[in-house]
Amino acid sequence: MKRFQINEGVKIFRVNDDVAAILQSENSQMLNNDQSGSTEFLLSIKKSPNRVSSGAQDKYIIDINTQQNHALKKHNIYLIVRSLKGNDGRNQRGYVLNTGDVIKLGRIEYRVAEIQNGQSKPVSSNINIGEKEFNIDNQEFPTDTEPICRYCLTEQKDNNVDSIEHALMFCCDCQGSAGGVHFICLKQWIKNKIVSKTSNNTATYQWKKLECEVCKKQLPRKLIFKGQVHELINIERPDCPYIILEKIGGQNEGGTGSTLSLIVPTETDSIKLGRGHQCDLRISDISVSRIHAFLKFVDGNFLIYDNESKFGTLILLNQDYEIKNDKAAIQIGRTVFTFVQKTPVNYLAQMDNGGNPIH
Repeated sequence: MKRFQINEGVKIFRVNDDVAAILQSENSQMLNNDQSGSTEFLLSIKKSPNRVSSGAQDKYIIDINTQQNHALKKHNIYLIVRSLKGNDGRNQRGYVLNTGDVIKLGRIEYRVAEIQNGQSKPVSSNINIGEKEFNIDNQEFPTDTEPICRYCLTEQKDNNVDSIEHALMFCCDCQGSAGGVHFICLKQWIKNKIVSKTSNNTATYQWKKLECEVCKKQLPRKLIFKGQVHELINIERPDCPYIILEKIGGQNEGGTGSTLSLIVPTETDSIKLGRGHQCDLRISDISVSRIHAFLKFVDGNFLIYDNESKFGTLILLNQDYEIKNDKAAIQIGRTVFTFVQKTPVNYLAQMDNGGNPIH
C-alpha cells in the first residue's frame, strides 16, 4: 500500500511493482520513452480552481481524456460500486445508472442500452452503441434488372412506397438484385432467429448471429427510411419504468451475437443479478457470484448495489469523475485507488458557524 497527498495536477504511473506520481508540470519523457514495457500509465488527476466563490475549495478531477489517449495506457478505469457509502459511512448509497454506462460483473460486461423512468421525458435508446444505421434512402438501387425480394420473391422496380415494411433493402455484399430483401421479410426472419425468455421481472432476448446467409456480412439493427429510424429487432416495451441491459462480453471474441435483457422493477423487492437460480437476471459465468448485485428503482432512478461479491461490481468511467469529500475507490488493472478530498485547516478557519465561506 502507498499513500499520496496531492495538491496539484498529477499523472500516476506503475513501474514494475512501484507506483509513482509525477506533477503535470514536470517532464515525464523518460516514462514515455520506456522500452522495457514495465511502465504503465494509470491515471491523470487535474486540479480545477473553483471560481464560484473565492473561499471555496478547488476541485480535483480524474481526467478521462488523458487516460484514453495516453500511449502507455493498458487498462480501463472502473469505479468500485461498494466503495460508495451513504451518510452513515457503512451502507452503500448505490450508483445511479445512465444510458451508456458499462457495468462489469466479474468478467462479464453489460451496457445500459435504454432507460425509461416513467416520466414524461422521451426514452433515450442506445441499443448497440457505435453501430452505424443503414440508410435505405442513400442505397444504390439496381437498374439493370427488376429487383426481387429473396424471401417473398416479389419483384419491385423502385422504393416509391409509403411505409418501410415494403421498402426493398440491399444491406449486404450480395451483388445486384440477389441482395434485395423487404424490411418486413427481414424482420420476420430475424424474429425467428431470436430466443426470448420471460420471468416475473425480466424479458431476455438472445441471438447468435445476424448475418447474410450467403455473403456472411453482419446485418444492421437500425435502418433509416425517409428520415425515420426503424429497428429490425422488435423489443416489446411496457408502459412502465424499465431498463434494458445489453451484454457486450462476447463481442471481444469476434462474435456477432448479443443478449438484451429488459428489466421491470418492483416497488418493494430488489432485482437480483447473479449466477444463482434465485436471480431475476441469471449470468452463467464462474466469475459472477450467486447473488452478485441488486438493482433498485428509487425516486425515478435505477441504482445498482454490490452484494459483497467476490470480484466486485464495477462501472466503467467514460467521463471525468470529480473527487469529493466522501470516499470512492477505482480499479485499474491490478491497482486500486481510494480517493477522498480532505479539507485543510486554514480553509475551515475561513468558514462561519453555518459552514459558509467568510469573504
